Amino acid sequence: MARVTMAENISTIEIITSPSAKYDAAGKSGIINIKTKKTIITGINGSYNLTVGTGKYGMYTTGLNLNWRTEKFNLFGNYNNGNRGFFQTRYIERHISGDQPILFVSDVYNRRRFKNNNYKAGFDYFINSKHTVGALVRGYSNSFSQDGFNTNPISSNGKVDSTLYSNTTIRNKFSNVSFNLNYKGQLDTLGTEISADADWAEFKDNNNMLLNDSMSYLVDPVLNYHSIRNRPINNVTIKSVKADLVLPFNKTTKLETGFKLSSVKTDNDLRYDSLLNGKYERAITQSNQFIYTETVYAAYLIFKKQIRNTDIQAGLRAEQTKSDGYSVTLQSHVKRSYLDFFPSLSVDQKLSENHKIGVNYSKRISRPNYGDLNPFVWYIDKYNYFKGNPYLLPEYTHKAEISYTFKQKYVAALSYGLTKNIVLEYMIQNDTSKVTTFYDRNFERSYVYGITLTIPIDPFKWWNITNNINANRTAYDVKDTMVNLATNTWGLNYQTTHTFTLPQDWKLELNGYYESPFVWGVYKIRSSFAIGAGVQKSFMNKKLVAKLNVSDITNREQFRGTARFDNIDMYINNRWQNRRVNLALTWNFGNSNIKAARDREAGAEQQRVGG
Repeated sequence: MARVTMAENISTIEIITSPSAKYDAAGKSGIINIKTKKTIITGINGSYNLTVGTGKYGMYTTGLNLNWRTEKFNLFGNYNNGNRGFFQTRYIERHISGDQPILFVSDVYNRRRFKNNNYKAGFDYFINSKHTVGALVRGYSNSFSQDGFNTNPISSNGKVDSTLYSNTTIRNKFSNVSFNLNYKGQLDTLGTEISADADWAEFKDNNNMLLNDSMSYLVDPVLNYHSIRNRPINNVTIKSVKADLVLPFNKTTKLETGFKLSSVKTDNDLRYDSLLNGKYERAITQSNQFIYTETVYAAYLIFKKQIRNTDIQAGLRAEQTKSDGYSVTLQSHVKRSYLDFFPSLSVDQKLSENHKIGVNYSKRISRPNYGDLNPFVWYIDKYNYFKGNPYLLPEYTHKAEISYTFKQKYVAALSYGLTKNIVLEYMIQNDTSKVTTFYDRNFERSYVYGITLTIPIDPFKWWNITNNINANRTAYDVKDTMVNLATNTWGLNYQTTHTFTLPQDWKLELNGYYESPFVWGVYKIRSSFAIGAGVQKSFMNKKLVAKLNVSDITNREQFRGTARFDNIDMYINNRWQNRRVNLALTWNFGNSNIKAARDREAGAEQQRVGG
């Protein structure tokens, strides 16, 4: 919302590191809550934006936002269109021990293209100054294509004796349409408020993947061809209703309560065909239809109290979840039913005008994406598979934080996080077939201790520096003796942005980040960094803004890591098209003082669709 909301209309921006019981318990990160100013100014405003860029491949995005407000209604909408070309490389070395050690080298180059068409249209009707009803429709119609090329030399005793050549072609089309009906009303002058939402969303995903590979042996260079075709169809339907009540007792005491009911159904039909005698035939043992249903009943209660310079907020959210993962092909069900409670507590103490301390705690849940529960196989190549896991359990995260704020801009925070049933990528290797299967699985728990510093520095009026530093220690508690997860590992993340405000509406920016080596499950990740720069110029009384920026100037942003445990000995190096030069133009027109339209955020259920 902040991208399309004029700065003049923003009253406050809250970064909620530990969300209260009002918000969905799903998720690990915080929530941004944007509050707009109250106004009755009428008229039309909007913005048009265009971005063109290039790296190895070019891209563009363009979009239009419109907002028409009268004393009785607000009509708003936007449309965005883009076409982005990019690439990914994946280099993997796998060492397989034995009487004759074998080295597999997979060198993959994927050329990709993503095309998007996103839209949103809404209408708010002001029954009177205290009651509003609204309707919203949003959706997209997108496509993704990939042409992948893989050369996989296989060495024995230090000499290449065979080579696998693979070619992967992917053509995906996916769409979504979502509807929302909402009501908001203020019932009295004290601030009693009631709101309600009803949502319906449908997602459709039609994929086509063709994997061709051929094996060439040193003693017999004739290529042996093999081909497999995958045509999965995935449909997801999500329905939800919710209502919230704010009940003030006086100016310093408030009670909030509400409920939510959500229902999800996914139907994933995974169809594999193998090329036999020049003709594709259905691969029955590799195909699968997987239907997943989930219903969540939720209710919450929050108590807020202000005692002089102290703000106290305590809440409790309860969620009853019922789910059924049904493999039509295997005729097997994985059913679950569980009740969870999610407490939250926040205390803010203003010591003086320049000093404030805060203490907060929350418990949250992270449920698996729907596609990760499908038990069948997706082929990366002949020797590398990814498999879903219907037995994945939700993650539960407890997070506590103590923070100190000086002059409303310098922040220091100490945090502790405990995640139970943590989901991490895992792999098993068959030394006979030489196949490695990747899948997500639960581990017992992880602990994260962290310190975060936000240090803005203004050497001069025209030079502003923002520094964010996060240091943390991660530990894993794993009972599986075959898994060697590093414990008590330290990590450091540093981000800095330098903004130079120059005469005649010019601005320059330099930014960069550094991330130290860290551990993510079975992977030990090496350090990475990136540097970017940009220049901005405003025209037409700041109505027209032009920005030119370059990202990852040194082209060093990458993922490098190793996994060594049990019979696994693997090195991975992934790279993407991170170095780009972009030119962006934004034209704001109309009356910028007109209040922006109310925005309705997608629920946690829609965020789990993936894709």
